[in-house]
Amino acid sequence: MSAPQTRPRQLSNNQGQRPPAQAAPGQSHQSQAESDYVYFDRSTAGFTSEAVPKAKAAQLKLEHFYKVAVEAAVERNTR
Repeated sequence: MSAPQTRPRQLSNNQGQRPPAQAAPGQSHQSQAESDYVYFDRSTAGFTSEAVPKAKAAQLKLEHFYKVAVEAAVERNTR
């Protein structure tokens, strides 16, 4: 069985990015950091109908695993 092929998503010039924020006095450093940040357009449009439920199941398993791990760590720390 061969490995599944994935296609990288390509962004156009403005797709997935916020427009630069107007800098208020004293906020030039923060606005520079915001303009460098890239926002991705997340969509399931490119996935098959079989992949979406599998991905959702994997997401739920990971969320449950980390939730249990955090609860156990909090419990250990309170003892």
